Amino acid sequence: MAKALLVSQLHINRRPITVLISLWLTMYHISPTDEAYAQVKADGQVNLGGIFPIHQYYNASNGNCSRLDLRMVIYTYAMIYAIHVVNQDPILLPNIMLGYDIRDACRNSDVIVQQTLDILFHPDNQESCQSHDSEACYDSSYSDPLMSIPIVKQLINDKLGGIIDANNGVSSVNMQVIMESLNIPQVSCLAKESFFSNKMLYPTFFRTIPPENHVVPILLSVVKHFNWNFISIVSYSGDPAQRIYRLARTTLVKNGVCLDVEAKLSPKSNLTTTSIKIKDSTADVVVIISNTIGLMTVLQEFEFHNITGKTIIATNEWDASILRLNPHIFGGMISLSLWQPSHVQFLKYFQQDHLCHTLQPFIYQDIREYEFKNSIEMANYTHSCQQFVNKFISPPILDETSINTAHIMNAVYALAHGIHKTLKCNQSWCQSPHLNRPPYRAEMIQNLFRISFIGESSNLFTFDKSGDPGSIKYYLRQLQLNENNTTKKGVVIGTWQLDRPNALNINNSLVKFGPYSNISHLPSPCLTPCSPGTHYQLIGGKTCCWKCLPCTLNSITNQTGSSTCYPCPSGSISNPQKTECQPIQPYRLRFNNLQGIMFLTYTSMAMAMTLFVWIVVIKYRQTPVIQRSDFLMSQMFLIGILMCLSVAVFFAARINHFICSIRFVSFCVTISFILSIIFVKANRTCRILEIEFAASLRMKLYRTRQRSILLVLLFALVQLTICIIANHFDPTDVHRQVISQNVVYLLCHSSTQIGRFTAFSYLYLMAIVSTYMAFKARKLPHNFGEAKYLSFATIILLSALIAIVPAYLATAGPFQAAISSFGITTIALVILSCIFGQKLYIILLHPELNV
Repeated sequence: MAKALLVSQLHINRRPITVLISLWLTMYHISPTDEAYAQVKADGQVNLGGIFPIHQYYNASNGNCSRLDLRMVIYTYAMIYAIHVVNQDPILLPNIMLGYDIRDACRNSDVIVQQTLDILFHPDNQESCQSHDSEACYDSSYSDPLMSIPIVKQLINDKLGGIIDANNGVSSVNMQVIMESLNIPQVSCLAKESFFSNKMLYPTFFRTIPPENHVVPILLSVVKHFNWNFISIVSYSGDPAQRIYRLARTTLVKNGVCLDVEAKLSPKSNLTTTSIKIKDSTADVVVIISNTIGLMTVLQEFEFHNITGKTIIATNEWDASILRLNPHIFGGMISLSLWQPSHVQFLKYFQQDHLCHTLQPFIYQDIREYEFKNSIEMANYTHSCQQFVNKFISPPILDETSINTAHIMNAVYALAHGIHKTLKCNQSWCQSPHLNRPPYRAEMIQNLFRISFIGESSNLFTFDKSGDPGSIKYYLRQLQLNENNTTKKGVVIGTWQLDRPNALNINNSLVKFGPYSNISHLPSPCLTPCSPGTHYQLIGGKTCCWKCLPCTLNSITNQTGSSTCYPCPSGSISNPQKTECQPIQPYRLRFNNLQGIMFLTYTSMAMAMTLFVWIVVIKYRQTPVIQRSDFLMSQMFLIGILMCLSVAVFFAARINHFICSIRFVSFCVTISFILSIIFVKANRTCRILEIEFAASLRMKLYRTRQRSILLVLLFALVQLTICIIANHFDPTDVHRQVISQNVVYLLCHSSTQIGRFTAFSYLYLMAIVSTYMAFKARKLPHNFGEAKYLSFATIILLSALIAIVPAYLATAGPFQAAISSFGITTIALVILSCIFGQKLYIILLHPELNV
């Protein structure tokens, strides 16, 4: 606790050097034995410090570090290799030999602070300050204490060119507090926290790994590229993942991406509940924000719940252990990676036997424990170490760590180039290597912003004004399987580069989501507002995401983003686009369907028969059978029958205003004309036989043929007058009658129907009177046998009228047309048969009776 308080005082104390010296003296006084804090050191004219958490656990009770981190062993050796490369370079620092002082941080903040102070100060001179109090090491009368105080000058490590930091964010902050106080550069290769980009708070902090805030723009670009607008997002593990999760969630929602399952998890969280939600979710894309270990944990939980068919976007690189999982779980997974191929020269350097010798202080105790646990006698350390390295540091691990080793090498090269500029080196010589003088230290910080070199993780490496890499390139790697799910490989499908106008570049021809998922080719919901003719349906209860469904039959919407469709009014139907209602085409009797063909055939036969009869009557007009029936009246009968057949055609025709008017008038007048003829013929017959009813009438009207014809025309004219008056005061017009949602008929309709009933009343009156007259004359002698057939004709005609007119008024559409047209045609045929049937029989078959 005392150590933490001392570090916190550096932010607020006006005399930070005093606090640093007090802190260092306190830690040195209570520090464990040298064996606990091993170091790897090679002295040079200029030294680079290194703080690496080579062990993962620190035991505060005995000061021992344990649980060797093999990745950190590789990173440490990468720093040594990079210094070796610099020392071999004849141009970079030509007469300067770089050394190193690498310490184990043991993933403990107190150890990191102490190791940092040990690198900064000379331990051999600790007695000079222990003999004084901390104030004795500082004299406030000088403007620059580090330049003017001899004791402090002795304590400061004047060979130190900077420290390479391989720790996480919190530990890096503690280091930066110390480094800022002395104005010495700290170059991190693993700290991604975005707050380090603030140079007001962290002026001497640099890093070769890109900050974490670039992950969110890349993630958004990938999601938008594939039109994935409905996804789930999960974060797992520590603070970095939680920070990226919060920023990603805000950014994605702001850019129109709907989030279905949202889970911010920690190692103590219950993954089961979230996994079940993701399995049941309709979102086919899952973003996992986590480190490599956390990614593996989440995928193992997915495998346990058999979550397949999801496309995963990981914000970190996978490792080889993922390949042991069910390929249907992770197949097609895309990772946002700083991946690059392994450094060939470093691999060759690593495979030499130098590692076991160079890093012996760090790994000797772990190898001894490994040999002891496995009952192996440790006869030769070098041999045992090499076996240990070959077994646990395999090529896949070297490949997985290649990007971070590149960051570490870039950190070494950056400090080397900064020192090169600060010492004003030319191709063969550098100035004094004493860097820890104020002018050199300040210039060293400024020169780091000016350096540029060909780096390991980018073509040209620079620092921007925030101390972050100036050129950032992410690789989009996809884990692809073949059709048999046997071969697994990571394929680079695209890149994202910060310094390009179009940062994201994906080669779609390389993208393969495999047989387990074809999501990239499926339409994505939440893409745009639903277009007119469709309405949205919320997915999973999320108000931010929906799927667009077409309007159902006979419903429309002409608005964008409508939540519902509106039904069309009765008698109309939606257009194919479902954007407007259109009147339904009326259902009518058509001449090209079965009913129409039957009607045309029936009517044509009736007309043909009528014309045939007319020809026969004209040809045999001088014969007794024609003369007895009055040839002129027979002609009028045939004209009435043809008129009746024409009316049938009007009733079958397509309805319009003209047809409605003409067929009402023509029907009434035609039937009245036929009834008038029957009435006149029947009345004449009755007059001849002095029938009581006929005798009461004025017989002078029937004394000549001309007067009989005038009487027929008069009766028909009365009917015509009634129809004209009715049509004038109660006009007939076309009316759309909706039978059902999809069936509409056209009707001839008048407002009051009074005119029609008046015309039909007159028609029925004539039919009744004509029937009565014909019925009275039915029992005439043989020579007047036509009277009997007139009786049949009128009775049938009256019956037909009684049936047809109500049926016409009670039906609609094609049924009305069929009943009317077939009924009228039948009436014409009945009259033709009754009036002329016997005559044709005598004329054509038994001419001997025609006397």
